[in-house]
Amino acid sequence: MANELIFYKTPDGEQRIEVVYEDENFWMSQRALAELFAVGVPAINKH
Repeated sequence: MANELIFYKTPDGEQRIEVVYEDENFWMSQRALAELFAVGVPAINKH
């Protein structure tokens, strides 16, 4: 199956986050995860 690029947009339209769907898995960059959870990238790196 080819990779599928998905964009998530918050209801207020303020955030647009890129998600890759590949082999039944969703993948996000550390920066995108940090934006989604409103934390810094170091917090994502720690976990």
